[in-house]
Amino acid sequence: MKARYKKIVEKYPILAKPWVTQVFIAVVAILFIVTIIATHTPRAGKVPFNKYSAVLTDYDGNQVRFDSFKQRPIIVFFWATWCPYCNAELTHLSTLKQQYGDKVQILAVTRGEARADAKAFSDALQLQPGIIFLLDTNDQLFKQLEGYAMPETIFVNSRGEQTVHQRGPLKPEEADEDIKQ
Repeated sequence: MKARYKKIVEKYPILAKPWVTQVFIAVVAILFIVTIIATHTPRAGKVPFNKYSAVLTDYDGNQVRFDSFKQRPIIVFFWATWCPYCNAELTHLSTLKQQYGDKVQILAVTRGEARADAKAFSDALQLQPGIIFLLDTNDQLFKQLEGYAMPETIFVNSRGEQTVHQRGPLKPEEADEDIKQ
């Protein structure tokens, strides 16, 4: 290991300077802090959700407008087949849909996935019926919402106000609490 380090330092002598190590540690620390902040954004605040004009397509090819879900709470869950947390979160959302029935609408929006890939993934989970799966093939809605983490979950109350925008995994107890509000 030391011999390899010596070869690297001979090739790149700047790496032997102590300040390079300090800068490297500082950059890693900043990235860590940014990641923590990004996944723990504030969970409160009311933003009008109707400002988002996306029209997405469901698995059957039907166009779905977000303003068609007025008068009841909505959970909008952004997911992808490559997302390591999405499997468990979709399963939990399926359980919540069974628990709350028509009191809440759950929209699972896949990001940039082909219909066949997204459907194969969600079908393999054997979820309870009731979740509406939508395709955001060009990331239209995700960009409007200024999304940047995976997964992301948005809660919209029955008045059409976005009350929660959770970046990163959602804790099951938080989802239950947000639906009851």
